[in-house]
Amino acid sequence: MNEPLVRLDKVSKCFQIYQQHKTLFRLGQSLLGGVPLKRELWALREVSLEVKRGEKIGLIGKNGCGKTTLLRVLAGILDPTAGSVEVRSPLSVLFNYSLGLNPYLPVLDNIYLLGAVHGILVSEVTNHIEEIVEFSGLRELLYMQVKDLSAGQKQRLFFSVFAQTAADFLAFDESTTVADMSFRKKAEGYFDRLMDSERTVIIASHEMKFITRHCTRVIWMDSGRIKIDGAPEETIGQFQEFCLENKG
Repeated sequence: MNEPLVRLDKVSKCFQIYQQHKTLFRLGQSLLGGVPLKRELWALREVSLEVKRGEKIGLIGKNGCGKTTLLRVLAGILDPTAGSVEVRSPLSVLFNYSLGLNPYLPVLDNIYLLGAVHGILVSEVTNHIEEIVEFSGLRELLYMQVKDLSAGQKQRLFFSVFAQTAADFLAFDESTTVADMSFRKKAEGYFDRLMDSERTVIIASHEMKFITRHCTRVIWMDSGRIKIDGAPEETIGQFQEFCLENKG
């Protein structure tokens, strides 16, 4: 029996958000006057979901709809407030282009540091160092401190290392727009190969053309809930129509 790689059953996640500065005066108001310091923010609400091995899934929705929180729950970074999460293979996620970088170390050292962040062994990084350097286009800058790189160069460095992970379950969180046009072509080639593989991929993005091209299933999230889970063109079409109708 082919069990799903991921099974979520009515998963909810609540954060406690401070409504005002946490001072002694405010604390006194809260204790004596019943003025609440915090409020509840439900980032996910009763999300039920199954992901089969090999699926290529796009996550869409406005900022704050719960996409990142969902990926963090799947990756085990956050525990759900309610519901159950079953993930049968570790998830490797590219969240942003700064996590794990040490600005005062040179590019070469950061390649190994980023490899460790993404669970790539030192020996594997060494075996693939030429591929990483060639992919990044930073060969002439290997001994420059990362703090002196441009934002685009940092993206190229980060993405080039992450592309070497051998994980069977990958996710990209708003991280499909990479650097300049020449590097974007390299990244597109990587995604083309990735989508032709048997690996399971989830992509959270605002790039609808990218999602349509690479994903076979799209989940539209709204206010922490799954609004539609269906075919890419139909789901994206309804999402775009909704956005047009609710401008401002």
